[in-house]
Amino acid sequence: MTQRTIVRTSALVLLTMISTALLAQGLYYESVTKGGMLGDKEIPSSTYLMPKMFKHVSQPEGNAIIIRLDQQKMYNVNPKEKTYSEMTFAEMEQAMKKMSATMDSRMMELEESMKDMPPEQRKMMEGMMGSKMGKPAAEIQLVRTDEKKKLSGFNCMKYVAKEGEKDLMTLWATKDVRGFESLRKDYEALTKRMMSMNPGFMRGMVEAMLKVDGFPMETEWGGMTVLVTKVESRSTGTSEFLVPAGYKQVKPAMMEEQETDEIPH
Repeated sequence: MTQRTIVRTSALVLLTMISTALLAQGLYYESVTKGGMLGDKEIPSSTYLMPKMFKHVSQPEGNAIIIRLDQQKMYNVNPKEKTYSEMTFAEMEQAMKKMSATMDSRMMELEESMKDMPPEQRKMMEGMMGSKMGKPAAEIQLVRTDEKKKLSGFNCMKYVAKEGEKDLMTLWATKDVRGFESLRKDYEALTKRMMSMNPGFMRGMVEAMLKVDGFPMETEWGGMTVLVTKVESRSTGTSEFLVPAGYKQVKPAMMEEQETDEIPH
């Protein structure tokens, strides 16, 4: 799996996690991610939520993302390599801003190179890049539709996040998961941190997700879909949100990628 695919998948996972972080004394759910850059591949996963603690485990490798609001940290755990990395929210915010600046610089270089492209090729590139090609992005709005369907035994309502006339994300949410709203403060705290890390596009997406009235059972973004196949109230011990003993700490992949980008070519 390429780094770009990992980033896109992680972003969708995090959006789903922060959308469900306000539930019950504890919550456990299983989901399947597929489509988009994953091609025909499907990634089943499990997510554990407790007050101020969140854990997402991808199968079959068992790689885990752990978010600890009480520590203001995020951990990535690799059981196959018996390694882990950790970043404080402050470090993540700094890294995301640096990544955003790098992407803006590359976008300017791409726009400059497009000036010499044949008209048809340039038009195709502009269509692929959309509002990112030197045009201000429209405000992201969340629209609740009248469409309904049942997913994994739950009655769901359809929501669409839109940028202007363009549909960015489709989400089906249910109000039938018991305990909804009980961790609202944790949800809001994590949401604010996410928005501060990327005040642009991701901020708009997160703000839209805040308006969803219910638990997201299915989320589609960029051709990728996360479908919740099972959800239940469950208390999970703190040990589940700790790095296993004996694991070696390594540098976060995000920081390694930035260091690579800084090496002169």
